[in-house]
Amino acid sequence: MPRGLTSVCVILSSVRIVQYLKWLRLADGGVVRAVLDLSAALARAGHEVVVLTADDSGVPEEWKREKLGSHPLPRSVLLELTDPLDRMRGRRTAEAQADTPTQRLTRASVGVAAREIASADALHLHGAWTPSNHALARVAERAGVAYVVSAHGMLDRWCMAQGGLKKRFSLALMGNRTFDRARAVHFTAEAEREQARGVLSAAACSRGEVVPLVFDTSLFRSLPGPAGARAEFGLAADEPVLVFLSRIHHKKGVEVLLRAAARLKQDVAGSEPRFRVVVAGPSDPPEYVGRMKALATELGIAERVVFPGLVGGPLKVSLYQAGAAFVLPTQQENFGFVLIESLLAGTPVITTRSVDIWPELERSGGATITDGSVEEITGAMRMALANWRGQAESVGTLRAREWAREFVDESRIIRRFESLYSGSSTAGGATS
Repeated sequence: MPRGLTSVCVILSSVRIVQYLKWLRLADGGVVRAVLDLSAALARAGHEVVVLTADDSGVPEEWKREKLGSHPLPRSVLLELTDPLDRMRGRRTAEAQADTPTQRLTRASVGVAAREIASADALHLHGAWTPSNHALARVAERAGVAYVVSAHGMLDRWCMAQGGLKKRFSLALMGNRTFDRARAVHFTAEAEREQARGVLSAAACSRGEVVPLVFDTSLFRSLPGPAGARAEFGLAADEPVLVFLSRIHHKKGVEVLLRAAARLKQDVAGSEPRFRVVVAGPSDPPEYVGRMKALATELGIAERVVFPGLVGGPLKVSLYQAGAAFVLPTQQENFGFVLIESLLAGTPVITTRSVDIWPELERSGGATITDGSVEEITGAMRMALANWRGQAESVGTLRAREWAREFVDESRIIRRFESLYSGSSTAGGATS
């Protein structure tokens, strides 16, 4: 019998949970943050957490020094990937940027992972396409340890349309078995689970569980105010700001945002407000931000747009607060930490129905949901600019902030993850 099946009571006491994500590189975005913040929250809840990864550059240094059994920090273990195609090209697999069907954990690393998994109560795998996920699922099966798989939006329709034939082949070759034999398949929103029904088997879908992601909201408990960001990025106190903060990637809709800003510039020419746009975040790929800067110049709005790169810490919170609105015209997002962060900072959100949690965001009262077109994004931004003065103290903003606090309440979400690991949750259940 897989470890952890004995009773609900087992998971309520301290248990040992192994998390695996192939690369923990902060620039890779939300999935990395999801794994780090979930691991930290589980440790705070009294569980022993081991994080396995083949790139620990984003892992807190103290986790790398953590000793077995000491709380409340997770302990990270570095594994190694290999790829015969990389060897032929004279390239280190650690420097690769994408999954390939030939990437594998080295034999020594499989041994290291097997020892960690054998003494665990549950294994949590993150992602749908990584070959090493499937290998560790087999390791867990041999050890009699149950595992959970988080899809992280990778089975959404938009994602499946990107190289879909190759992805379906990967599922047929390895992935279906991993999902079919998981104790639970974790989704972050009901819309994500519904899209996966067209991809996964009935058996895997019957184990689907909807639980929001947990993340560290400590930066948002005491808000620093917008002055810091306005000073840092040269934003005048009397001009409204439209904020984008995410990976600068084609699916995130930066081009739509810039085209909408160009239309707004024509609308408000010679009148107030003279707005600015801040497009913050790492570029993926590195050259993509150059294309967006060139587009801003082509559209005649380069003087209104700031590209500060990655922004973090209290300055990030201040940037949210400087915003008349946070704008994410994304083509696909299964959760979107930045959307919740914006509401926690008291800034209204403009986004699209391509965000899996859009119905929840709409119910918050602090989000405008669009079809993602330039026309609808422009209209929503125009409305935000018209109402920007005093919006931080409005009743709607305060209610949306309270909704966000409750939606990502750590103790409630961790109890749901404990149930996933123990097998005590109801199949197909959802967290509201």
